[in-house]
Amino acid sequence: MGVRMKDFKLTIKIILFIQVVVVFVWFSWGITSVWMKLLTPTWVGIGVLLSMWYLRRIEK
Repeated sequence: MGVRMKDFKLTIKIILFIQVVVVFVWFSWGITSVWMKLLTPTWVGIGVLLSMWYLRRIEK
């Protein structure tokens, strides 16, 4: 894979940023813990997919 270290660090920052936004939304909306448990894997998956797509674009 032609992924540079800078791109990898940027991907981690994107994932962390998405997680922070999600947590902030949860607390501001007061969503119950049941919803958090259901949404956490979904948001992590979305973050990973977006990062993979972004890295593929950089590689081209």
